[in-house]
Amino acid sequence: MSQDAIDPAIEQLTRWCETKRQETVNDIHSRLRSKLSDADYTATENALTRFQSELLHAPIRALTEEAHARAADGYTLAEALRKLFRLPD
Repeated sequence: MSQDAIDPAIEQLTRWCETKRQETVNDIHSRLRSKLSDADYTATENALTRFQSELLHAPIRALTEEAHARAADGYTLAEALRKLFRLPD
């Protein structure tokens, strides 16, 4: 599988995860708005952004490695990723 075929899967996963992260940030902040300082607000958002980056690092690296190895037998990692996270085709 080529890198061109993998890029959309990586983009979809990243966009999906970013949407979920932002929904979580908004929920936390709406519940705790009066209790969080600006520094706490920023720290919360930064912590969730770091978590997202760390969570996505290994799957994105595996997808990229598969593209370079040109694996084509059975499910590709990109297909499995779309299925696992119910991402659109």
